[in-house]
Amino acid sequence: MNFMQNMMYHIFPKYRAKINSSIIRGERPIYTDFGNDVYLSDVVRQAFKAIALESSKISLKSVIETENPRKITVQNDSITRLFRYKPNPLMTTQEFFYRVAWLRKKNLNVFIYPKYNIVDGKKEFTGFYPLDPTGVTFFTDGTEISIEFSFANGDKYELPYNDIIHLRDEYAMNELVGGNSDGLPENREILKTVSILDKVMQGLPKAITASLEMKGVYNVKTAIDREKLNSDRDKFEEDLNKSSAGIVAIGYEGDFTPININPQLIPKDIVVWLEEKILKNYGVSMAIVSGDFTETQSSAFYQKCIEDFIIQSEQAFSYCCFDDEQQNEGKKIKIYDRLVQHLSMETRLKISELYVPTGYIDEDEARELIGYEPKGRSRTVVSLNYVDIAIANEYQLNSMRNNRGRRNENVNGSGK
Repeated sequence: MNFMQNMMYHIFPKYRAKINSSIIRGERPIYTDFGNDVYLSDVVRQAFKAIALESSKISLKSVIETENPRKITVQNDSITRLFRYKPNPLMTTQEFFYRVAWLRKKNLNVFIYPKYNIVDGKKEFTGFYPLDPTGVTFFTDGTEISIEFSFANGDKYELPYNDIIHLRDEYAMNELVGGNSDGLPENREILKTVSILDKVMQGLPKAITASLEMKGVYNVKTAIDREKLNSDRDKFEEDLNKSSAGIVAIGYEGDFTPININPQLIPKDIVVWLEEKILKNYGVSMAIVSGDFTETQSSAFYQKCIEDFIIQSEQAFSYCCFDDEQQNEGKKIKIYDRLVQHLSMETRLKISELYVPTGYIDEDEARELIGYEPKGRSRTVVSLNYVDIAIANEYQLNSMRNNRGRRNENVNGSGK
């Protein structure tokens, strides 16, 4: 048994009871991941890498959030401790989210198994494992849904669906999984573009090679045998290759007719357009891939590719990790993205400088704006340089009266 097999047996419970007395909507929804040449494209992989890399910079905390006044307190429980460094023995927190984001974008579905023990009636988590099954099948007994995972080594495990953290992308056509009506990525159109770009890239070196191989035809005017002809041709080529000036001295009569091959190369604009068309399918721009992006471009990328992943992860983790009683107490999962946020640190600091003194945001809200987890206190600092607009006129009148009174005192005092 290899390490991965041992890990799979270690994290999964041993029950495998199937419940199949009734099928959802009269059918058995099946999601199967199969190989597709679209993922062999380096442009597609660059798009996935950009999304996964940014998503891997987030940090996950277990918190208690209360209202009136709003207060968020980070809990030092098993979830926060696991995601501080290593959610499971195989990967760090950064690697965990990188893999989760990659699988979600590639398969449009990613399944995370939270391993836990029950302590005092509550879940004490010992690990979170992103799964990469070859297929999954959903079953129901009419009241609860279960999910059966199939893996490449032939093993199958069936678990309650509520015990699995399931993140979906392009969730529209199938009520259980992301992707098309069969729960699969719809790659037919993008595969056409990838194939065209691949043909273009394969044709470039062939065109260049062809232009260098054939230099011309040498016609020997004298009648000689085939062996002598081949020998003369080889000698001519050798002399031609040795000549740096392009002039060859030969000892026999003949004519050399140069052949000019002008390969038809695809314009650069076409190649760039094809690459951008592929990247656009995943919400990634060329500037993001190259790393030469502006704050506006970064903001667009964050909102299109990262923000929904964060929101979905918070909700899915919170639902799976906490029961109804804990959720009513305000327990939830919060994800902080101080290394991901699309606004530059300069812009976020300017917002804090503007709104903290006016009392619109408190200290913890300012920390969240910058991307840091709150300290669990809602202290508000207000500058004395600001005044309520409702009393501004009264404040100014009082100030004028006070100034007038001081001037009168000064006049009376000087006349004594």
